[in-house]
Amino acid sequence: MTDLWSRYKKCYEQRAADYLVENAIGRSQRIDFTVSLLVTEKKGLLLDIGSADGLLAQKSGGIGCDISLTYCRRMKQKGIDVVNCVGESLPFADESFDIVTCTEVLEHVLHPQEVIEEIHRIVKSNGYGLISVPYRQKHLSRQRKYEFTHLRRYDEKLAENLPDVFSVESVSYYGFRFKPVRVFNPSLNKILDRVWKLFGNFLNRMGGYVKPVYIFVLLTKKSWDSPQQRN
Repeated sequence: MTDLWSRYKKCYEQRAADYLVENAIGRSQRIDFTVSLLVTEKKGLLLDIGSADGLLAQKSGGIGCDISLTYCRRMKQKGIDVVNCVGESLPFADESFDIVTCTEVLEHVLHPQEVIEEIHRIVKSNGYGLISVPYRQKHLSRQRKYEFTHLRRYDEKLAENLPDVFSVESVSYYGFRFKPVRVFNPSLNKILDRVWKLFGNFLNRMGGYVKPVYIFVLLTKKSWDSPQQRN
């Protein structure tokens, strides 16, 4: 393991050891929103990359994976099937999962492109990838206590650029928990999502804003893109 990876892993073991549920309601709502995007027909074996304490894997009945042994132990204590690994090199065969989720992870990892390519590799044809990231953070996190926190920022271009590296049938994206609204409501969120997509740029130019705190991107893998069909 290189010095960079050693420092990175040590940082996330420390973060896991320090972890407290600071905003349990808000985090649980994000997980519920994630699950709601995986509608009834999107069923099957699910892997959650960067599971932390395993809340999404637990709610979806999926498998968790994380770089931190501390988090993996916590998930096992909850009865969650878990694998200790890094998102850039997943120990799974091609087309192993029907659904792969990766929520609030890409902004943290050292090589996000490699994580996206791994998602593409392990998702079955006609399967789904669901990625979420903080939206247009003004400042990247620079907590002195941790060497690695948020390493980059994302916006709508994530949804626009993913098809270049992820052979997809379709790409949809959604905003979650809109500013300046303080209280989250699923029905209101749908309305604000439409307003943001239709008029967001205009409202920003006028000095006002309607923007999400997080953006979710749902991808469907092309049915003809399996390794077996390519060979």
